[in-house]
Amino acid sequence: MPKPETLSTPLPPAPKPVKPSAPKPKTPGLAKSPDSPSESPDSAKARVLAPVDSGPYLWADPWGGRHFDSVRVTLHCRQGCVVLYSLTDSINFKSYEDTLVFKRNATLWISGIDSLGRQAAPIRVDYVIERNPGDCAGESAPVTTAAGAVCMDKYEWPDSEGAIPRAFVNHKEAEDSCRAAGKRLCTATEWKEACQGPDHDAYPYGARYRENDCPAKEPEAARSGRFPVCRSYYGIYDMAGNLWEWTSTPASDPDFFMVAGGNWTTGNEATCALAKFSFYPAVRYPFVGFRCCQEPSKGKGASKSPPR
Repeated sequence: MPKPETLSTPLPPAPKPVKPSAPKPKTPGLAKSPDSPSESPDSAKARVLAPVDSGPYLWADPWGGRHFDSVRVTLHCRQGCVVLYSLTDSINFKSYEDTLVFKRNATLWISGIDSLGRQAAPIRVDYVIERNPGDCAGESAPVTTAAGAVCMDKYEWPDSEGAIPRAFVNHKEAEDSCRAAGKRLCTATEWKEACQGPDHDAYPYGARYRENDCPAKEPEAARSGRFPVCRSYYGIYDMAGNLWEWTSTPASDPDFFMVAGGNWTTGNEATCALAKFSFYPAVRYPFVGFRCCQEPSKGKGASKSPPR
């Protein structure tokens, strides 16, 4: 990794004695450990706290939210920067070296320093560790809705991490595919609540739009799960962007059904609340897909009839 550039100039003439100024407050950064090398004045000057959405792009994989039993977390930086983390606050960082394992609730702060010496603004990621109730089979996860629990596919059909999500499918074909798997199309209400999580966030990853977190500003649809941060609290992926998704909820015009989530070009408009019915249900579109839902296998908390 290239070192931050520093300016070297000839030494000036010896200055006249002056009254020393008060020390400047420290900038939040990398915490010192007993075996850490001391930082030179030049490198300290080179590092600046980058504005939000600039500087190195960092992420944790998997992202925060609810996880079952325990979770192994790896930290990454797209620009190959020095990755920093803290389990205490947004100031006292240390260098990331190995996988983090959480067996109980934890708050993780991540940052990083790129080759230009810019330090990313701290990012908070909260992990909630719960016991797996075992009510959902395969690649599906339990989602708590106002009407009860539902098992929702983690990924767009065919519900497989790394697969190309299926588009060019009309509403009836989507229904038939879910039914053949012993499932059904999700309702618009289930879809929205799974995306928002218990905090009712605007995006699956949080309250504020971040351009790099979901496949909502891409040249084409991404393979399922390739954007680790695009994970809702409940562990459902790619709900902002990628493909619009058919739901079972009829529109105000009974000849149409609601679609949700936007596609790979929707940008900041791809929110958890984004839904419309301007697509003809009999037509196959290159930007419309679907995912499936079903009631929990044990019936605990299952809704008697899915909310529309």
